[in-house]
Amino acid sequence: MVCLTGTPGEVWTYARLHRAVWGNDHLGRGSDVHSVVRRLRRKLGRLGAAPTIQAVRGVGFRLAPS
Repeated sequence: MVCLTGTPGEVWTYARLHRAVWGNDHLGRGSDVHSVVRRLRRKLGRLGAAPTIQAVRGVGFRLAPS
């Protein structure tokens, strides 16, 4: 979440997110990044937070303000 909130709207690639969170370049299938984003979306939804995490198909994710 820290990565995405630094500059809302900026697209973070799967590889860049993986490197920032896990500290290595082994992306694998990318399912670990998707899993974390899924949990973050659930938590944001339970909090009623306005910002949402949007997928940029084939690239990565970005935080979209309300």
